[in-house]
Amino acid sequence: MTTLLLAVISALTLNHEFGIAGDYTNQTYGIVNPDTIWNPDEQDTLDIETEVRSFWNLNMDIDNGGTRFTAGNDLDFSTRSVHEALNLNLEQDISSVVNLEAFNDAEFRYYHHALPQLADTGFQKDYWSNTSSLALNFAAASALTLSASDQVQLFHYPEPDSYNYDYLLNRSRLGLRQELGGISALDLEYDWSRRWAATADNQDYAEHSLDADLDLYLDNGPHIELENAVSRRAYADRSRSYWDEGPGLLLDVDVSPAVNLSLDDDARWTWYDSSTSVYTNMLENSLKLDFQWRATPDLTFRIGPQYDAGRSLPEATSDDYGEGSLFAGLDYMRADRLWFSVEDRLGRRRYPLADSSFQSNYTFNEFNLMVNWTIIKTSRGGLSVDGMVSISPEWHTDQTSDLVTRIYTLELKYGL
Repeated sequence: MTTLLLAVISALTLNHEFGIAGDYTNQTYGIVNPDTIWNPDEQDTLDIETEVRSFWNLNMDIDNGGTRFTAGNDLDFSTRSVHEALNLNLEQDISSVVNLEAFNDAEFRYYHHALPQLADTGFQKDYWSNTSSLALNFAAASALTLSASDQVQLFHYPEPDSYNYDYLLNRSRLGLRQELGGISALDLEYDWSRRWAATADNQDYAEHSLDADLDLYLDNGPHIELENAVSRRAYADRSRSYWDEGPGLLLDVDVSPAVNLSLDDDARWTWYDSSTSVYTNMLENSLKLDFQWRATPDLTFRIGPQYDAGRSLPEATSDDYGEGSLFAGLDYMRADRLWFSVEDRLGRRRYPLADSSFQSNYTFNEFNLMVNWTIIKTSRGGLSVDGMVSISPEWHTDQTSDLVTRIYTLELKYGL
């Protein structure tokens, strides 16, 4: 017994992380007063998320040869709520070719009313959830792996409504991975899902999906990724049942040791059993060209155009759109002490058949900044700051639809 205990202790690793953080999200929009002429300077602001929180994260790892166990516990106290999340994961090598993995995620959030002056937020629904999964991986050959898994998720709201409702979700999965040499591989995956909603029968569905992904890394050549995902979701209400397909292509080429060029094309086709004004058949496509220049080992600049389009089927509707934009950004990483990424995207969206009472053409600007700075570094952790800023204004042809969304997050944490 003593020998076993010493073996467990020697394989045990503990990590703590605690700190304070603040989150703030709001939307500023124009006020429509039917009794007066529209004044574009008259605005109002809705605070969607206002929260100051303290947190403590504890992670435990045990690696004893063929057995690996990890446990993570995240506890948050904030001006709005109490949040607890516990994650358990066990991996066991049954033999040299068979691996078993089990995990369980439990989470709950309780919204209190101790600080009503900070309660002007968009979401305050208590809930708890639990997700359990069991997976079996079998190395059928030196380059072929087969897998099978089943997952059950339970979500519960003490006070459910039409939008926040209890449900039980079961997801079964079969997978195949064929190594093609180097790090190239072919992945095939079939999923079956079934959801039962306790108080909202119209949210019940059954879904089948098949995903295929071919990832090719050619010698002294480009990286090519081809993917396609096809799914069928069926509701009791035929007008909500649909087919969905999402093909994609990624072509990535190192033009020189310092220059990289990538082309990313993602499409999505959604076809409903019975198309309505709410559930419209749509073909969407996003095409992005990304030019990256590594000016130094620490600093990378990137720039490129992007075009997005949506087309209703079988005939055009007011939902059809075309969107052109240009983005530019830079990433900086100084060893493991400082990292930041900034990007700005400016574009214009047009609706050829726009319904002026519902939507209008608009120009937009999306600015995003993420920063991580390790102020103090030790052998096991240190003191660091994480920050994120996102500002997205929209300037519409119909000024009454102008909108600005702002998201700010700041986190100070110490790990050991």
